[in-house]
Amino acid sequence: MQLKSLIIIFVCALCQIQTLAQLENKNIQFGLSGIDTGSLHQEIISIERLMKADPDSAIKRLEIIFHNSLSNNFHFGMGAARLYQANAHLQKSEYDKALLKYKESMVYLYKSQKGIRSIPSALNNIGNVYHQINDYENAVNYLYRALAVADSLSPPVNVDYIYQNLAAVLVDLKQSPSKVFRYLNIAEHFAREKKNYSNLAKNYNNRGYMYKNMGYWDSALKNFDISYNIALQHNLIQEQYVALLNIGVLYNEREEYQKAITYFNKAQSLTADISPFFKNRLYKDLGVSYLRSKNYKLAEKYLTEAQEGSRYSNQSGILLYTHKDLAELYEKKQMYHKAYLHAIRYAQLKDSFENKEIINKVNSLESKYSIAKKNEEIARNELLIQAQGNRIRYKNLVIGFTILCFSGLIVFIFISNKQKKKFHKKNMENIKLQQKTDLLQAHISGEEKERIRIARELHDGLGGLSSALSLNIHLLKNENDPLRYSKLYNTIEQISEHLHSEIKKTARNLTPDILAQYSLPEAIILYCQQVSDASKIDLVVQSIGSFEAISSELRLVIYRIIQELVNNIVRHAQASNALVQLVEQKDAIVITVEDNGMGYDVSKRTEGMGLKNIAARVNALKGHVTYESMPGEGTTTIIEFYN
Repeated sequence: MQLKSLIIIFVCALCQIQTLAQLENKNIQFGLSGIDTGSLHQEIISIERLMKADPDSAIKRLEIIFHNSLSNNFHFGMGAARLYQANAHLQKSEYDKALLKYKESMVYLYKSQKGIRSIPSALNNIGNVYHQINDYENAVNYLYRALAVADSLSPPVNVDYIYQNLAAVLVDLKQSPSKVFRYLNIAEHFAREKKNYSNLAKNYNNRGYMYKNMGYWDSALKNFDISYNIALQHNLIQEQYVALLNIGVLYNEREEYQKAITYFNKAQSLTADISPFFKNRLYKDLGVSYLRSKNYKLAEKYLTEAQEGSRYSNQSGILLYTHKDLAELYEKKQMYHKAYLHAIRYAQLKDSFENKEIINKVNSLESKYSIAKKNEEIARNELLIQAQGNRIRYKNLVIGFTILCFSGLIVFIFISNKQKKKFHKKNMENIKLQQKTDLLQAHISGEEKERIRIARELHDGLGGLSSALSLNIHLLKNENDPLRYSKLYNTIEQISEHLHSEIKKTARNLTPDILAQYSLPEAIILYCQQVSDASKIDLVVQSIGSFEAISSELRLVIYRIIQELVNNIVRHAQASNALVQLVEQKDAIVITVEDNGMGYDVSKRTEGMGLKNIAARVNALKGHVTYESMPGEGTTTIIEFYN
């Protein structure tokens, strides 16, 4: 009787499920009205064409679709309408409206089985919006959420776009090239597999941008050219525009301004409707080209357009540097009042922008760490499931075996557990060692970011204000002619110029931009030459090897260590001569720093902050440091890094 009741209940449940499935299919089949109003898919395709030419009209048509879907309780139609409305607002750089529509679309898409497959697209686009407005925390958070949902679907959807956007965010966060290129390689694989040429063009643009940041100009230009040719071959107008824009920016940074102007103008000649985000970038960089070429009339025209457009689109990064360039322009035109106003506005925006950027970078790293922990938990659960399955198979085997086999298995399990414990203990030791190394590397990375932040504050904050002070002093002299002959005025003017020079010098010492321009040996020679000139210590630099194959992280660590050791010699050693030697061997890099100073007893050495910093940097990269010294016989420091 009970079995019969269970069968009846089971059959009823199957009928109910079948009925619900038919209703869902009916909604999808009949589209907006649930009766016979045509295909939603075809309607969306026609609106996509309209969106490029007239996004406002597309938004209105999508609003009609939304209300028709709402009246028929068709969740997929409501979600799709809001999703495409958000895309239209994003095309117009209306970021607040786009975010609102994207988040609303997900509410409806989650309620539809078919709509679930559109969720990764919505999350990806939200991450893209946050990236464009420099909110890195939310950008990373939503992109990883998009990736998690996309991977959970069968087959996965939108992963090529998501990996592409993740790589772009990591480029702006100045993450390690290996991490960025790993994401770009995954995105390229999916783009080629799906023949998604738009995404493939973006991929090469991101690669070029990464190489440009690393200082590899030729590689950057090569990738921008590949991006442009892919876009040209497949008539992708906006991708052509972005590639030409990036080539122009590259030539700007190489101070080849006429070439830059040629590529910017070629981009402007494209007739398609280009996103305001990219237009404002082009106006700003084209204005810089004309400014450096001393064509101040055109420079003012384009920089003003960039200022107005970026203010309307809430592009704070472009607006920030447009104020800086306008301050420089008006200074050269001797319009000191306008120059002063833009310099002050730049300093004000820089403070809030930098603080927000730093906070978002830190938060994004925390977000990635949390996601990594979740992935570890998922992996552990999978291992537990696998282990449980193994135990079930083991029990089934035990049932079929004799007592002798059972005894043998017990012995095997005992030995296996012993080996597992031994392996687990060793694995835990390795994990603890890796955690310690990661903490040291994070500490060094944080210290470098703080140095860069302080250098920027000095250069852009105090530097901007000291520049404004100099402008006002010159303006005062122009307005009050007798001051030209005032001794006190001339003294104030000299102090102002000296202050500006010292701020720039301090900022340069804090951030090693020299490593982007020169090889490691050349950078150290230049640094030691500056120290030698200032301290009258005869500093000699010897190097064997090119050091081109070592990572940028190790190159920076070596540069900082030598800075610290040379600084200690200047401050404490009372030396007249010093030697810095760098040797690149097949399996190691050896750094030796010697001086003929007063020396000390190594056994009684106490580590100050300088030596602690050196030890932390060396340990973080698993190197070894040795100090050799005796009172009156100078000091020798030997540091080794092994490949």
